[in-house]
Amino acid sequence: MSADIKTWEKRLPDREMIMSCEIEMAMLGEITDLRAALAARPVILPGYALVPLEPTPKMVDATFTDDLRSHSHNKRNKHIYRAMLAAAPKVAP
Repeated sequence: MSADIKTWEKRLPDREMIMSCEIEMAMLGEITDLRAALAARPVILPGYALVPLEPTPKMVDATFTDDLRSHSHNKRNKHIYRAMLAAAPKVAP
């Protein structure tokens, strides 16, 4: 065998290297798919809610109540806020 052929054979990847590359490519494909799936779902932290930028009619209707007249502004506002959140459309998990 000539020296040129031996040099060329040393440059060829061995079977283990090829299999390793195939496994890495498969893993990269799975990682890409998982990233796309995660990007498609909103992340909602505990104690937070995903609500529309503009209140829906149902959310606005939830704010009308007569039993808040005797409450302070802060207490009334908190009640209204909670009522609007409760009436907001729910996001499926």
